[in-house]
Amino acid sequence: MNSEDITTIDELTEFMTAEAALWGRNESEQKTVNGHGIRQQWEDRDKFPYPIFYLAYSNVLVTDDTFEFSPELPPVGKRVQFDLKAMWFDEEGNVTKRPAK
Repeated sequence: MNSEDITTIDELTEFMTAEAALWGRNESEQKTVNGHGIRQQWEDRDKFPYPIFYLAYSNVLVTDDTFEFSPELPPVGKRVQFDLKAMWFDEEGNVTKRPAK
């Protein structure tokens, strides 16, 4: 399963539990990195549609062609990229579109 396949809050919780196991974040207290944190966000909701935030992980291979200068990182090699993403849910816990502003 990947994040594009998720249709319910329960599926997102399950997905993030598996991701946390892969990345060693099972015990983290951060609400965006594991299934427990996702469930906490859902239980704390106050209005709908409701956004749930989660940390997406991916491995990135940086080559000379894709290198962007950063003095803290080596210019090439394998890196982990973290992206904070949001998914919106309705009252029943189903994925919905982000509301228009």
